[in-house]
Amino acid sequence: MKKLNCFKKLWAVTVSALMLSFLPNACALTASAAEPVTYYLMYSEGDEDWRYQVGSQWDDDAQSTPSYYLHENIKNGDIVIVGNGSSSSLDLNVRLSNLTICNTTGVLAMVSASGGIDNCFFTNDSMASVTGNVGNAYVHGGSTANFNSNVKNLYSYRTNPDVGPTIGVAGTVAYFMAEDDYDNNPPYGTNFAAGSFLMENGDFKTDYAYYTRDVSGGPTSSDTQNTAPASPQPSQPAQQQPAPSGSSSDNEYDKVPKTGETSPVVWLSVTAAVCVSLGMIMRKTSRR
Repeated sequence: MKKLNCFKKLWAVTVSALMLSFLPNACALTASAAEPVTYYLMYSEGDEDWRYQVGSQWDDDAQSTPSYYLHENIKNGDIVIVGNGSSSSLDLNVRLSNLTICNTTGVLAMVSASGGIDNCFFTNDSMASVTGNVGNAYVHGGSTANFNSNVKNLYSYRTNPDVGPTIGVAGTVAYFMAEDDYDNNPPYGTNFAAGSFLMENGDFKTDYAYYTRDVSGGPTSSDTQNTAPASPQPSQPAQQQPAPSGSSSDNEYDKVPKTGETSPVVWLSVTAAVCVSLGMIMRKTSRR
């Protein structure tokens, strides 16, 4: 009788294994990488520190967190929005997928990302000095944008006849294109020498000797997504050029496996076969 009960238990295990093997998605095990987190930062004069809230908008009535905890939590691929300026630099030891500057206080914001920035947005009339190599930079309206490192693809947008962007680049610029509703021949070019790129209030100042006036090859392949992502609200750029295609070989965030597939069906089937065999043997034994 004990052997018969054991046979029944083994048979139940076998049936369960077979049922699991044919369930939808039973043969796929999926692991997802952590989604990018958006941090909105404001400098607090009273605290003498950058403070942040998680999300794409700043809530004056909500509690903010000191930047000390930001440095502990921020990771490669996250998004940062800077809402005001300060003489105190915001230094981030990561690669940002998106940096949006919406600082219109009149005080320059100084932001450094040691791992670089995939996409950098300056909303209308914003001001910042950015350190770290930039894949794609989008400068709108009367913004003041200082780039202290290299920029692969730079786009400027002017929609006011009297106000245009002021842009300076200490490093190189691989590709530049301006969109100007009031200029029949907006500036453009490629291969700008280090420290040569300069635009003041929409007027292009770089001498022809320091760049190539040709963009027929299109934007330079950069460490960004195939299309420029939307800038987080409330800092959505009015117009936006498509970003170049390409992917980074040393992108730590992209190295995290998004999906992985295996086939437990095989193992479950083998287990089922073994259980059936054992069950038959025990059944024969119990009949003797």
